[in-house]
Parts: sequence; structure tokens; C-alpha cells
Amino acid sequence: MNIIIQATRKAAKIYMRDFGEIQNLQTSTNSIKYFTDKSKNRVQDILIEEITKAYPKNGIICDNYYKDTDNPTDGVWIINILDGEENYSRAIPYFSLSVAYKKNNVITDGVVYNPSTDDLFMAEKGKGASLNGKRIRVSSMETINNSMISIRKYDDITTIANKKLCSNLSAEGANIRSFGSPSIDIVRVASGNIDAYIQNNNSLITLAASILILLESGGRITDFTGENKWIENKQIIVSNDKIHNEIINRMNKK
Repeated sequence: MNIIIQATRKAAKIYMRDFGEIQNLQTSTNSIKYFTDKSKNRVQDILIEEITKAYPKNGIICDNYYKDTDNPTDGVWIINILDGEENYSRAIPYFSLSVAYKKNNVITDGVVYNPSTDDLFMAEKGKGASLNGKRIRVSSMETINNSMISIRKYDDITTIANKKLCSNLSAEGANIRSFGSPSIDIVRVASGNIDAYIQNNNSLITLAASILILLESGGRITDFTGENKWIENKQIIVSNDKIHNEIINRMNKK
């Protein structure tokens, strides 16, 4: 993974170079959108070039690019170019670039990098997860009371259902937040800073790297009913496992 880590850091320098400029463009929405798109395109170009150079036979999947493999046994790199785009466009330092490797339909490696804090999360299947080279584990929180739970957006699970969910969780003493970058939220569950994360109706393939990191740190992921059908149903609860069933019960509370 050293090559991918180096490529990720190299590409992410574009975001930090442009971050200061975006801070100066806050009065012009059109300029911000144009500038953000240019940054994303440059980052994508660098990553594709570096991965293709190092692994010419591998496939690549990312926002505006798809390269198939000649041989089904060759792996595929899944890139999430900018997770937390709204934060980035507002010069809020909570966004990420992530890369995952899938072979034989199994995610085996993942990197999530927040260039604004220089925090690099990574995992290899069966070998644990780390943050900046130090092993990480999920939190030991055992109840919803005083837990920190992030929800993708307050209008994400449909406005009425989400308000009810937030109300049910808050009534049990949970601190509800919406930080704006699903990949970082999930790896922050992995490192114990957040106790759970809930999301609905999004492309979960873009979260491949962060989900591997979560699982390798002892976390749990299911759909809203507790089943392992989160890909098909496009809905996830990720947690430290200890409060998982309690969250599901509160989600389905009448």
C-alpha cells in the first residue's frame, strides 16, 4: 500500500494548495463550484496516472472515470475523489480522499486521507486498522446515553423519519451530529471518536475504504433492520457494536 499512500498524499496536495483560494471565493458561488471542480479533476488525473503506472493491469473506478480489467482476476481500485465536497467548498477542513482495492469481489485494502489535518487512516484485511501508523479500535461506549452519533444529513432518511429518529436517539441521551463527510465519520467511528454513524440512500461503493477500516478496528455494519443487506438496501448503521442493537431498536420505535 505504500505506493497508494504516496499517490494519495501527492494528489491531495492539490486540495490544500487550492484550499486557501477557496476561502477567498466565498462571495461567489459560481466561482467556488468551478474552482472545486477543477481541483477534483486535477486530483483525479494524478491518482489515475499514479495507479496506472504502478498497476497497469488493474481496473479503476472513480467519479468520472472507469477502466475495466482485461483479466477478471486482476483487482480494481475504487477512488472517492472528494468526500465532503460541500465542506471543502466552504473552506471547512472536514473532507477526504479515499482509495480502496477490491479483488475477487473482496475489499482487501483501504486508505482514507484528510489532507487538512494530515490524518491518514488505513487498513489491510485481516491485519487491523491504523491512524497515522498507530493501531485504532472502536470506542467502548455501552449505551446510547452520552454517545456521539453522526447522521449523514438531517433530511437524509426522509425528513419526517429522520426527525423521529433524531428525537428517539436524543431522548436516550445521544449527541446527534451531521459532520458532512461520510468517509471521515466512519473512520472516526473506527478510531473511537464517534460511536455510530447512520446513512441512507447513497452510493455505498464510495465508502469501501472506510468500511474496511471500520471492520478491521472491531466495528459493525448492518442495514436498518440489523441484516447484512446494507449494499442492496443502500442503508447503513455502523457502530462500535456495543450500542448497535439499541440503535436499531430506537430506529424502529413507533
